[in-house]
Amino acid sequence: MTISDIKVSAVIKLYLKHLKQKTKQSDSNSEPAETPPYNVHISEKGVKKLLAERTSEALIQKAKKEAGIVPESIEDK
Repeated sequence: MTISDIKVSAVIKLYLKHLKQKTKQSDSNSEPAETPPYNVHISEKGVKKLLAERTSEALIQKAKKEAGIVPESIEDK
């Protein structure tokens, strides 16, 4: 089974959303709520693919910047 990086990103966003909600709830309550342990396993192949994509995107942006193709406003993203 292949898990795309989009699905991984969605899971991370959902986790952070729930974590933020639990933090707000625990701030309003005097007793901290226990959070269950989360175990996420990303295959070695998926990690390599994600790293390769990020590295290639970074290299392309760097090459465009050095060539003067990317305007200053886009670089700040």
